[in-house]
Amino acid sequence: MYHVTIGIPAFNEEANIARLIYSLFRQKQENFVLDKIIVVLDGSTDNTKRILQNLEKQYPKLIYIYDPIRKGVTYRLQQLIDLNLSDILVFFDGDTLPENPKTLKNLVTLFNDNEIKLATAALIPVKPLTGFERILFSWRLVWTRLTHDWKNGNNIYNFRGVGIAMRKDFAKSIHLPVSLSGASSHFMYLKAKQQKIKTAFSKIAVIHYRLATTLKDYLLQINRGQNDGKILKSMFPEIYEIEYLIPLQVRIYNVFKNMIYLPLDTIVGTIFHMLIPVLNSRAKPSDKNGTWKSVESTKIIIDDRTAPNI
Repeated sequence: MYHVTIGIPAFNEEANIARLIYSLFRQKQENFVLDKIIVVLDGSTDNTKRILQNLEKQYPKLIYIYDPIRKGVTYRLQQLIDLNLSDILVFFDGDTLPENPKTLKNLVTLFNDNEIKLATAALIPVKPLTGFERILFSWRLVWTRLTHDWKNGNNIYNFRGVGIAMRKDFAKSIHLPVSLSGASSHFMYLKAKQQKIKTAFSKIAVIHYRLATTLKDYLLQINRGQNDGKILKSMFPEIYEIEYLIPLQVRIYNVFKNMIYLPLDTIVGTIFHMLIPVLNSRAKPSDKNGTWKSVESTKIIIDDRTAPNI
């Protein structure tokens, strides 16, 4: 049985944090023991702290740490790494939800291979409600199918911060650069590849999130960490280009395959992807010193909404 700690960096997550905590404590602990859930509040100004205070009375294994000063997700992830004492550390975001009670079990199962030290769950958006959300959903559907197929999903694009799990020894080797804004998970993946450490992806360990509901929110999201690529390239020059490159023939094959099964989504998603550089041409970086303006429209996940089949 593995001992697991869940780490959650959180900023103003009052809309979803209680649902997330409830769902994590309801996970089937068939191949692991949950030692604790640690939530680090990164300068939250809403009711997240009060909600966690109440939840802490109900769940002895829940610990929250409040810092009134916002320092950014990279700083908080490193803080959680330094606090971890369990065999496996798993990261969640406050605005996500595991798909079912076996999500963590399916993720932890990957570590039955003793060579695997870094793994990730599958991030699947919930079905859209708004007009723009539907357009963005079409693009994410095509992109998700591509990244789940390429290298059987075990590639850098599926390591996105949420659902990342790592063994304690690998975690202790991680020292995240404070200059990174949104690419901490890619740093972890590249660090593993640099050290010839085996990684893994689970398509059946699914975590849900909500897409941005407006173009403005989406542009804020994609303009985080504009310097992260340069930082990572300078730190991992031998493998950076290789790990990010999806061959053109793979992309073309994916488009044709999606045209057969998802013709409308493929057309809409491809057009949207082509328009984004134009729409984004005058946008400014949305992060500063590792923090960014929060996108409120992604923070509410309605319980009765289901994710698509990918």
